[in-house]
Amino acid sequence: MFKFSALLLSSLVLSSTVLAADPGDRSLVSTGGAHSMAVRADGSLWTWGANTNSQLAVGGSYKSTPQYTGMNGIISVSAGYLYSMAIDSDGAVWAWGLNSNGQLGLGDTTDRSSPTVLTAIDNVVALSTGQTHSLALRENGTVWAWGNGSNGQLGMGTNSSSSTPAQVPGLANVVAISTGLYTSYALTAEGQVYGWGSNGYGDLGLGSYGDKTSPTLVSSLSNVVAIASGAHHAMALLADGTVKAWGGNYSGQVGDGTTSSRTSPTLIAGLSNVVGIAAGSTHSLVRTAGGSVYSWGSNGNGQLCVAGASQSSPVLVGSGYTGISTTSNSGFTFLRNGSGALFGCGNNWSGQLGHGTMDAGSSTPTAVTAAW
Repeated sequence: MFKFSALLLSSLVLSSTVLAADPGDRSLVSTGGAHSMAVRADGSLWTWGANTNSQLAVGGSYKSTPQYTGMNGIISVSAGYLYSMAIDSDGAVWAWGLNSNGQLGLGDTTDRSSPTVLTAIDNVVALSTGQTHSLALRENGTVWAWGNGSNGQLGMGTNSSSSTPAQVPGLANVVAISTGLYTSYALTAEGQVYGWGSNGYGDLGLGSYGDKTSPTLVSSLSNVVAIASGAHHAMALLADGTVKAWGGNYSGQVGDGTTSSRTSPTLIAGLSNVVGIAAGSTHSLVRTAGGSVYSWGSNGNGQLCVAGASQSSPVLVGSGYTGISTTSNSGFTFLRNGSGALFGCGNNWSGQLGHGTMDAGSSTPTAVTAAW
């Protein structure tokens, strides 16, 4: 089974900077549209699933078990829709895969079949990749963006796209970043959340609709310690261990017991002592301090890791977990247990669950097989 060490998890927290919605989980394990990435305890990078655009950084098409990419010294990864990015121990960013919108940040729109270093940015501590745009958080608390900007998701005050990283104006002291399909979010050290980009479902939590091309304060939120975003919804973990969510709710992914979209952050009833959050394309998960995991939203592929229909309120997945991971492009989920083993559930048509088969997937968490 695929395993991770506590030492590597702790290495991802630099100067008390929060790097992921569930610290260590989304940084070490990341889910794309139909591919997965994971960092082993020795810092080596492994990938599996669809390889239609060379997003696995290995040869061939589909891989149903983890494949060694040849990359070492990796401390964080982020899987975009059809592309991949990684941060090495020097704070350098590497990118490969689809680049039709300049989402790799290499100054052009040419796809890459192997990891290529970004020369325009350094000292990066966190990455977040959307459908076709990317965000980076630098050590100095600034946010940089590149790729598709058609909905203002780059935060530059325009709808222009860019193939080169540029600093997002108006943001400072940022400690975490997150991307939806066409949205971007930043969390500051003061516990404030800013959002920009697409807002057709109330994605930005501003109490209204209409895209924003510059970072805009979500004024109804405070004391936030983590953020996560799905395709068209987002979540915030508050310092008191409660969770609020907003945006598109057509699959119940907001978790308020309805399927009505919410333009403002809404408290999710029944959750307490939460320490980690994760948002998939149309589903959501949380992890409590006691190791219990709850999920809700779409369950069309079993991505809630429980049997049955979609859910509009949190349901218990199980206990004894130390990590959760899913991202805005994904209809599948990974869970990590106390021994560091990784389990997947949900869509598996491209082998993205990593257990040696390609099929419709399952709601039963199944161990990712080792490649050695």
